[in-house]
Amino acid sequence: FPVTIDSSYKGAITTPADQTATYLELPESVLQNLTNGYVWTMTWALTVLSFSGTRYGPHMTVGGGNDFIWMWNGDNTCQLYAVGPYTGSNPTWALNTPLVLTLTRNTSDWRVYKNGVFSGAYNQAAADTKTITGWIADQEQDAVKGAFDPSQNLNANWHYFSFYDKVTSDSEILQNFNAIKGRLGL
Repeated sequence: FPVTIDSSYKGAITTPADQTATYLELPESVLQNLTNGYVWTMTWALTVLSFSGTRYGPHMTVGGGNDFIWMWNGDNTCQLYAVGPYTGSNPTWALNTPLVLTLTRNTSDWRVYKNGVFSGAYNQAAADTKTITGWIADQEQDAVKGAFDPSQNLNANWHYFSFYDKVTSDSEILQNFNAIKGRLGL
């Protein structure tokens, strides 16, 4: 990935707390080359290292606004920004504990999985991610790839990212989790 990082730990990329000069940028070409920009699955594994306030994690910017953004809350939950789950619950997390999140999207239907198990379903309008202008893992950008607020950065070890040009099934998501959980100590 094109990336500017602070350090690394056991093969993971580490993003620092309260910073604006570095960020983890994912390759936009992955999204620009999708067959259907409304249908995909993304999985990432991370360990949150420190936390205060509200922080923001993986998100995509399309058409001048956020298509989606993850908000990490002080109550140890994470959720799609400004959207509450219609069914299920928001995934929980704990400091210094690896977490694998999977997000599937089929037009406006989003499904969230924590450690291979379904957590919640959302219904949120979505843009065609083939028109992406930013795909950032650890920040919320207030301008395209910039104007980062240091108090919003997610200080974490980023262990793993994968992306599929389809909505993966529950069994595929669990199988993928089982394939990587050992190296994360889960």
